Amino acid sequence: MKTLLIERYLDAGLIQFGMFDVGESVRPFAIKLDMLPSYPELLLRSAMALVRAAGEDPFSHLLTPARSIGLGTAVSLEMTTPLVYQPRHDKVELVGAFDIGHPAAMIIDVFDRKYPPTTLINHARHVGLDIHYVYALVDLENGAQPPGIQVFSVLTLRRIVDWAVGEQRIPAGQANAVRDWIRLQ
Repeated sequence: MKTLLIERYLDAGLIQFGMFDVGESVRPFAIKLDMLPSYPELLLRSAMALVRAAGEDPFSHLLTPARSIGLGTAVSLEMTTPLVYQPRHDKVELVGAFDIGHPAAMIIDVFDRKYPPTTLINHARHVGLDIHYVYALVDLENGAQPPGIQVFSVLTLRRIVDWAVGEQRIPAGQANAVRDWIRLQ
């Protein structure tokens, strides 16, 4: 299932390798999983993979940032678990019904350890959602896990690169550039 997801993400152009400008830096890859709602079958497969990753963990609500609303909604429907979401990228606010003390898990497309969603998590905790878990489709593995949060991922950037080079989808030099990026973070 995981290698099928990697293959489909690459085929759809949701994961790309090359040199990409991301603000003040350049990365040897681009991950555009916020576009998953444009690929309904792939969105459903991705949601099911996250549901399997979550298993029987004890939470009653899901939280998702603005860029992952489509994915969060799909996971919420698969799990029949209420969703609380951030409606806009530029504002830390939450929309959804919940009571103080509800255990919740964050659903996110890409977990960037260098820039974790701690502001949103802290806001959710402040208003009563008890967040201890983050479930990501892809973990960039670029640093340590933030304190007080357990991060679970369906895929890691390293695994994606290893598969892509093994299947001759990218040259070894490009794979090494991504591995160097992970190591230098």
